[in-house]
Amino acid sequence: MKKYLLVYCIVFIYYTISQLSIAEAQGTSPNLSFIFAPGLSFGPVGWIFMDDKSDREYHVNSMLSFSAGIQYGPVWKIDGAVFYSSLEVSFGNLKTKPCNIKPKSGILGEEYLANLEIDRIPAMFWMTITTDTKLSPFIRVGAGVSNTGFKEVYSYEVGPTVQFHKWAFTWGIGGGIGIKTYGNLELALYLDDWVTNSELVGKSHMSSKLNGPGTPFKLTVVGIKAIMKLKSFNE
Repeated sequence: MKKYLLVYCIVFIYYTISQLSIAEAQGTSPNLSFIFAPGLSFGPVGWIFMDDKSDREYHVNSMLSFSAGIQYGPVWKIDGAVFYSSLEVSFGNLKTKPCNIKPKSGILGEEYLANLEIDRIPAMFWMTITTDTKLSPFIRVGAGVSNTGFKEVYSYEVGPTVQFHKWAFTWGIGGGIGIKTYGNLELALYLDDWVTNSELVGKSHMSSKLNGPGTPFKLTVVGIKAIMKLKSFNE
């Protein structure tokens, strides 16, 4: 998978350099910018633990997320639409509080604890379509790879705990609205979906039971994005 990441990086760099001459020919003043985007992660609202006799849904908490990367563009201007390309690495996380459950396993005693945690680290190329106005709505699509971590952990030894990390192809779609401020800074409100269609399951070390976040698995992130210009290629 590391080889795939290297290939993606080489393709992105080659693509960005190749677009420089096109952007200059169109008079679009291409810029290289740094992106930082803190936010919140959203996924399944409720979760049923595999070994809970009650089959109750427990609340899944939204946790902090962030993205950081490099944006280049405009690479094209077509009838008022402006296209930017970017390479971004992100992180999103979901978890429950420790939940009191009654095990199906038939062990005697009081209620026991179980907790869930899901995290995702995508590395993706994005193409953003926006306008050249001060207040500019935008949409974007992306593709790359992500590492998804899953932990459903029980406090008792015979519990069907499942833990794994898996790499898989991930695609994304998003949008929002940006505003150009004075100087070299642009701010935006954004929503991105990171979607993996590959099967993400692992096996319990105590049984043959399989568990995972579901297929397909989508993590949604919402937040504020800051885009700071580092260099203008026409200066």
